[in-house]
Amino acid sequence: MIFVSAGHHNADPGAVGNGYREADLTKRLRNIIVANLKARGLQEGKDFIQDDDRETLSEYLKRIQTGDGSVVFEVHFDAGPPTANGCTMIIPNRSWTKEYVIEQQFGFELAKLTSSILGVKNRGVKDETQSHVGKLALMREHGINGLLEVGFITNKSDLDRYLLNEHPLGAAIANILIKYDGLK
Repeated sequence: MIFVSAGHHNADPGAVGNGYREADLTKRLRNIIVANLKARGLQEGKDFIQDDDRETLSEYLKRIQTGDGSVVFEVHFDAGPPTANGCTMIIPNRSWTKEYVIEQQFGFELAKLTSSILGVKNRGVKDETQSHVGKLALMREHGINGLLEVGFITNKSDLDRYLLNEHPLGAAIANILIKYDGLK
């Protein structure tokens, strides 16, 4: 099963930059991904689950039932100085297992795809210990886990490129999520 979530909810705007709130952008992209999953015949509740805009991450993680073969994916936008740019894929800090190797490939594909579609720098795949917080609750779920930092909300070029290409990006992400669903 696929689990897709926006990185922030109604009460947590996330980063703010260039007149946009991260929560609004992540919800938009999640909705595009979900629309593409549905267009490919997947059914919500049976084939995929999305977060609710009113629930916190803790509430979402309590509600979902991930398992081996699940794909757990979350959308974020990075923030930093206006010159910081590019997309990054974050995966769990795990020992070398088959699941970890699959997560690395999942991460490489999503980072490359995002960079290519948006025309932004590919900052690569990092494990969660290299993230801003060091340990991410989402990464404790069973299955293939990944968090995509689409680009920098504080970089006007990254943001403009995202806004021009959010629909092709969402469609391509949906394809990757489907590809990895059920892999063990």
